[in-house]
Amino acid sequence: MEIIKICNQNGNKELLKKVAKLYCEIWKEPPWNEHFWKQDEVLKDIQEQLKKEEAILIAAANKNEVIGFTWGYCVDKKGINALSSNNLLEHLFDSARLVFYIDEIGVEQKHRKRGIGGKITKDIISQTSKKGINCWCLRTHIEAKPAHRLYGHLGFKDLKIKDGKYPDRTYWMLEIAV
Repeated sequence: MEIIKICNQNGNKELLKKVAKLYCEIWKEPPWNEHFWKQDEVLKDIQEQLKKEEAILIAAANKNEVIGFTWGYCVDKKGINALSSNNLLEHLFDSARLVFYIDEIGVEQKHRKRGIGGKITKDIISQTSKKGINCWCLRTHIEAKPAHRLYGHLGFKDLKIKDGKYPDRTYWMLEIAV
């Protein structure tokens, strides 16, 4: 397995297309059941996300096929309020100098339970901590139990804060003392 890092929207276009394709496949599954995603639209969104401050995308590839991905970017209070549709996460900025929002994590179904999700999540944390980031935040579905186990294993805490727009999703946080 190869780990590939992209830090801007002009990265390997073929790789980004493969990430977008896998994204569409994963989000059709429960608990998301989102069948409306289109590969071209997701690709454009990924490229937009990669324009944000300290944005990074990590992909896991096996024989030139993307089997997992994660991406995210730095956020400020205004950004986290916009993401969560409320101001309940502003406390993240009390002790954290920088907050990194892990926007997406996904692993192809046939490659799950092999440590890939943990590896790419640890990698994005490692890469961003080198830039002074000491707090990571993400959002996931309340029924995504495998994701909850992964995040708990990595040290994330469920903040029990529901998203303002999607009340079936809660926020998780990992903070490392500096």
